[in-house]
Amino acid sequence: MIKRFIAAALLLCITFSGTNTVPFSVAGAESEIVPQNNEQELPDGDVNDDCIFGISDVVIVQKWLLKKSATDIQKWKAADFCSDGKLDVYDLCLMRKALAENCTGQGILSVEGYMITSGYSGWGRKNYNKSITKNDIAGIDDIAELYDKVYAKAEKLQDTPMISWELNICDYGIDDLYLPYVEENGAASAILLCSMGGECSWLDDADVQKLAELLAENGLYSDYSIIQFYLTNN
Repeated sequence: MIKRFIAAALLLCITFSGTNTVPFSVAGAESEIVPQNNEQELPDGDVNDDCIFGISDVVIVQKWLLKKSATDIQKWKAADFCSDGKLDVYDLCLMRKALAENCTGQGILSVEGYMITSGYSGWGRKNYNKSITKNDIAGIDDIAELYDKVYAKAEKLQDTPMISWELNICDYGIDDLYLPYVEENGAASAILLCSMGGECSWLDDADVQKLAELLAENGLYSDYSIIQFYLTNN
């Protein structure tokens, strides 16, 4: 999955000249950061060792990669999200992605909306929200790959227009699909990818549309029959 993400990762991260692996100075000699033993530490992002994975950790790694900081990162394994024994731009991209999930507390995708209910007292409206997590898409390679592609171009999607259509069906509710992510300045944000209901819309982007379709087909988002109806009639 990491290899699939790498091709699009640079759209999210800043551009570096030359190699994407930054040299690490050790006793006057230059070399890549490499493990000193066979013990594998799972990356938690906490490079400054303050027991919190936050924006400051991302800034430290970004400045170090840009060579704007002379301070060595002692706890570098905490940022080795590619698990390849070195720190580079790809780790920074995955680090930002992981921070987005932690900051929002909404998993990798968020579904919000409402449903129309009926009872003895008449019609009502019930609001809801739920998270789509990594565990939800585990083993569904097509969804995982599309999610990586969509996240990698999150900044670009902010300026992408929505395509809207009316299905001329009763309003039984609405399902809004959001992509939480961290902007380059470190601010947590979210993009509305798709909205399904009596009036429907999604971003004018083939990857976003396919992602919404596959999520619905696998029971993770909205009603698959609504998307099928649209695809059949457009």
